[in-house]
Amino acid sequence: MKPISLFPLLAVVSLLGACAAFEGKEYSVNAYDARGRMLNKRFEMDSNKAGIPVARSVLCKRYPHATVRVYNNFTGQEVREYSPHACHR
Repeated sequence: MKPISLFPLLAVVSLLGACAAFEGKEYSVNAYDARGRMLNKRFEMDSNKAGIPVARSVLCKRYPHATVRVYNNFTGQEVREYSPHACHR
């Protein structure tokens, strides 16, 4: 009898675990000042696509003159549908 290799099983379990860990965290939402410095350094705002407008609104209330940028956490690309967004009060 040939021994069963555990590598394929462990690879699949690891992949599923990584997907579950990123569920709801596909996008990173951050506020930047006019010089391009990130303002919300003390906390990270990760969101799913449905939560982007809420996260953007929260950041604009906290940083009224900021520019909010949204990045895809998997590709690292800026999401042009939501970003950049200028906060105004």
